Amino acid sequence: MLLQKGANIDHCRGYYGYALHVACVGGYESIVDMLLDYSANAKALGKLERAGDNWYEIDSLTIACARGHKAIVRLLLDRGHQSQQL
Repeated sequence: MLLQKGANIDHCRGYYGYALHVACVGGYESIVDMLLDYSANAKALGKLERAGDNWYEIDSLTIACARGHKAIVRLLLDRGHQSQQL
């Protein structure tokens, strides 16, 4: 796995940005758990939500809440992650 080889877990690229954000959007609890094990930055902001022509920067916890992924919300909170946006 690339993470075991030292890949940058917080590399930001593409539509969703961070790998942790993609996992939160998709509801992939086991991937969120693994990324957190490798110290992914749950507070990193990515431009995910759009209203008209405006993009809003949101963090992983806000993404999981907005998508209704309760298990991921619990996982993030259990790991001590908080959001300034909620």
